[in-house]
Amino acid sequence: MVAILFSTGVIMQDFVYLFELFTILMGLAVAVMLRGFAGVLKLRARRRAGVDKLLEDVRVGWLVPLLGIFVLVDLTTFWLFMYEARNSLPFNYVSILAIVLIIGAYYMVASLIFPDEPELWNDFDDYYWELKRFIILGIFIINIISAIGLIFIGPASNMTPEYIEKYPIVVWCALLLFLGMPWMLWAALSNNRKVNIIFFIYYISVHLFYGYATAVIPPYAEGMAL
Repeated sequence: MVAILFSTGVIMQDFVYLFELFTILMGLAVAVMLRGFAGVLKLRARRRAGVDKLLEDVRVGWLVPLLGIFVLVDLTTFWLFMYEARNSLPFNYVSILAIVLIIGAYYMVASLIFPDEPELWNDFDDYYWELKRFIILGIFIINIISAIGLIFIGPASNMTPEYIEKYPIVVWCALLLFLGMPWMLWAALSNNRKVNIIFFIYYISVHLFYGYATAVIPPYAEGMAL
């Protein structure tokens, strides 16, 4: 019994060190994202005030902000998945390298969502069509790698038939998230504006639904989520 408790304590201590690294890197990605949204608000204020003539004809539109929200909700869901897998993550070079690479990829796509020099883009939609394929495909690859990892080490491996029968919302969350994956690939490759906008609305709504489940359903709220 003492050995089991000692082993569990070591695992949790290792996870604390690993999760601290993960949190720092993830925080940087979130900061880049929020800085982009703040930049859009500042741009709108400068344009309305007429203090910068170069920004008078700049149009933000909906595509870039929706892309930002899409990456933000995906990033926060991944953050939750990482916490749920806390008892299974080994503390070694491979796990640290995997976290650095995945969060590094998140940071890279987050830094590309908003243009650094907005005055060079009269329409942010043009900027979106130039980079959206790289960004969405990057998120798609991250999700595929994360899903494979969760199958073997994460909470997905703990979903017994009894657990699913008692909480069918787990199945709905998993199904909706799964259906979003091929659509994500379609949106990444499609140049159709409606396809991209509808995908963002669907994906964001699914993740908000998942957030609702984690907040109100007992096994989710206790850290036993999908």
